[in-house]
Amino acid sequence: MRDAGLRAALAALVAAVPALVLSADPAAGESRTAGLVLAAAAGLYVLVEYGARTPALVDFRFAPPINRLRFALAALTLLATTACVAFADAPGPLGATFAGFGAAMDFPFSPVGMAADIFTRASAPAPDPAVEYAAATAFCVALTCTLAFGAVIRFGPWPRAEQRMNLLVNLPTLDVDRGDRGAARLRLLGAQVLVTAAGALFAMLVVGGFAVSLLAPGVEISPLALVWSATLWAGAPGAMALRGVALLKLASRLRRDGGLEGGDAARRS
Repeated sequence: MRDAGLRAALAALVAAVPALVLSADPAAGESRTAGLVLAAAAGLYVLVEYGARTPALVDFRFAPPINRLRFALAALTLLATTACVAFADAPGPLGATFAGFGAAMDFPFSPVGMAADIFTRASAPAPDPAVEYAAATAFCVALTCTLAFGAVIRFGPWPRAEQRMNLLVNLPTLDVDRGDRGAARLRLLGAQVLVTAAGALFAMLVVGGFAVSLLAPGVEISPLALVWSATLWAGAPGAMALRGVALLKLASRLRRDGGLEGGDAARRS
């Protein structure tokens, strides 16, 4: 339980950074409160999942470092996007870096360009530079982390040769059979997750743009909302892609040497 408390505190602390950095203005009290409530909810979720004897939703809870890498991806994306929104207009190398992210993502059919066009603020020209910089920063950081961490998972020593992984507790939302049929299912699921992660980048823009135009047309997006929107848009598909890579690695391991536990074997463990 102590380990779960530390994890929850770390998650809440990272999630609170945008509210603390971007809501210094006394007039932004409501935004700060909403951000801190969101941070508390993140910490509570981690506490419940990691404090329970068996997980309900979190995959790979007993198979480090998958969730540590996914958390690192989300945290780095959130912190980088917060810095972008707070300091994008600052002179010097920091502002130039965020502008460079925007320039790097300025190409035809760029998802960042689509985001800047769809979510342009009423007070800004289209495409909105603030949205473009935030989306480009979140996308570049999340993509870099996804490629780097994905390589670590795919080509690294995880899972260890001597480790027999219990699929029942590490994949609580999936019923996995043992043997070749289980390997085929994991391989198919991993491929589906990777394709879904790529499609989610564009699907979230379409759904989000439709929701904004229908429910709140012309509303100015706050800096805090911009940070969380950009982080969710870029970070969620990245974390999803890491899950897909891990599933493919498990499928390869299961097919090669059966060094996993599933089905009845997992229920007896």
